Amino acid sequence: MPLGKKKLIAGFVFGSITWTAILATKAPDQKEEPYTNLKILSKKLTDDQMDDIMHRFNSDLGVTCSYCHVRKKNVPYPEPMDFASDERPEKIQARKMLAMTIQLNKKYFHIRLDDKLEIRPKIWCFTCHHGVLIDLKNPYNPHPPPPVISP
Repeated sequence: MPLGKKKLIAGFVFGSITWTAILATKAPDQKEEPYTNLKILSKKLTDDQMDDIMHRFNSDLGVTCSYCHVRKKNVPYPEPMDFASDERPEKIQARKMLAMTIQLNKKYFHIRLDDKLEIRPKIWCFTCHHGVLIDLKNPYNPHPPPPVISP
């Protein structure tokens, strides 16, 4: 095999390997700002990042998605969640609490949380809630008493 042909084949193999490595390390394309109505969190969160944050809220507060989010109206069953809606006051309160925890971490622990919450905070929902919703009308008794059953 002539030397020129060997160089051409070696160049092709090297180029293919290099191009494959570049494509393998490139981040997958993200839809441009797939989330709407985010006031504190970044609109550029990936689906995995958003899921991680929301599932952490669920476990830290002992709630499910429907505590803050409503279902879309006039959509056949099963209705998907309308995550952008601000219809539930619990969602507005959650935003206030999130802003509060960001400020507490910044003021007392010098932790600057970015809008993707990629840094582990010292103070978070679980710090106070311990997986239980707190009744704001009676904050010292997070567990309501069992119903009284008359004989």
